[in-house]
Amino acid sequence: MTQSDSIPIPVLKNRDIVTVSDFAGQYREILVDFDMSSFTEEWQKNNSWQISFTVTKTDRNVFTYELIGEESAVYYKGEKFIVTNLDRQASGNQITKSVTATHQYFQIQHGRQYKTISGDLTIEQCLNHLLGGNDRGITFSIVGNFEKVEQENFGDVNYLDGVKDILEDYGAILDVTGLHLTFYEPSQFGRKTNEYIRYKYNTDEIQFQADTTTLKTQIRGYGKQKSEEEGGGYYFPPVTYTSPLAADWGIRIADPVKDERYTNASAMLTKLKQTLQDYPNISGTVKPGKKMDVEKGDWLTIIYEPLNINLQAQIVSYKKFPFLNQPPEITVSNTKDDIITIQAQLAREIKKMKRG
Repeated sequence: MTQSDSIPIPVLKNRDIVTVSDFAGQYREILVDFDMSSFTEEWQKNNSWQISFTVTKTDRNVFTYELIGEESAVYYKGEKFIVTNLDRQASGNQITKSVTATHQYFQIQHGRQYKTISGDLTIEQCLNHLLGGNDRGITFSIVGNFEKVEQENFGDVNYLDGVKDILEDYGAILDVTGLHLTFYEPSQFGRKTNEYIRYKYNTDEIQFQADTTTLKTQIRGYGKQKSEEEGGGYYFPPVTYTSPLAADWGIRIADPVKDERYTNASAMLTKLKQTLQDYPNISGTVKPGKKMDVEKGDWLTIIYEPLNINLQAQIVSYKKFPFLNQPPEITVSNTKDDIITIQAQLAREIKKMKRG
């Protein structure tokens, strides 16, 4: 047994070591005899980050095994994950726990900002209002430039939902280290790497799925309504935005945006452009043929010669198997620029096949 104050909590020298702490943080021990083949790390942009594994009780890990419980902590690569799902199984004399632990960032949902603010606000103003002076050790930084957004009664929300609102309103991408939150303007997020994935060279598995179910080319937005004292009506006439891609797909009308936060027509137009999905929903799944050390938001070159695809694509999710000599499972970016590029190349190849 080791008292928690006798083991330094910062980043471990061997970043592949997994340690476990009980809920109270009184003890912290190295995890041994866990099923390395079951250990995975999964991340999805602006959505999730978790690790999973199974461990069977042995003579060597009996004390560490008992430390693993609901809300206990698992440390991996210098980051803290909280056990949020725990499944216990018994088979004869064998007792096993299946563990899913989410990054400690998601625990900020237990804090709240009760006050609200309104106005034409920067992302920094919203973050200062939401998180400024919080008592949970949350800090933040901003990378890149963001347009102001008209906010109406922003706040009265738990910290996690408030961050999600900010990500959506300002189109930011979140990266987390400990409890420090970095908000990136999309063009500033991710490393440019020399890694590439080429069909039939270092992978046989590249798959692009296209779905036009939610494709729309026109949308209308309604802003804040005036009070009776102000004469009623809206602060500005309804704004209609028609995508240039309507020339290809026709007019497909989306559900209107009705948002009381907007009192400015130009701000609403920006919101409509961000909201409208005027392109097919395409996701690209790639399984490299070798183990790769990919990170969140990395840019890779994807080469798929059967459809003449050669483009830079960003990792938006991954599933890693760190204790196996096994390549990660990767989903590449479905941002608008990449999707239009892929779709144009697909369309050209289809036309070629029809002519042939």
